[in-house]
Amino acid sequence: MRASLDILASTGLPIWLTEVNVAYGPNQAEYLEQVLREGHSHPSVEGITCMKAQLIEEWKTKPTEIKADSEGSIEVSLFDGDCKINVKDPITNSLASWNYNLIKDDTIHTVHIHINA
Repeated sequence: MRASLDILASTGLPIWLTEVNVAYGPNQAEYLEQVLREGHSHPSVEGITCMKAQLIEEWKTKPTEIKADSEGSIEVSLFDGDCKINVKDPITNSLASWNYNLIKDDTIHTVHIHINA
């Protein structure tokens, strides 16, 4: 599937996967997950519509707590779109928040946030 998406992407046109479905069978959920993950991760795929498929709870974005390493750093992969970043100091319980919009065609791949403690 990746090779086919790459060929389509070489046209420079946006890709929409429409009426996505897989044949009924014992591995239906696994196959559907593979197709959705491959499509969702491809940079040229703008959207996906499914036929007769319920969206898996895992695909919803949920708040995630991540603890910094000994240097005070974290690394996380995010989907395109709006992100809210909350940083809580475990000693003072102070909270700082940022809203950040990840744009698909943005050339910035790393965001550094420095907090003076």
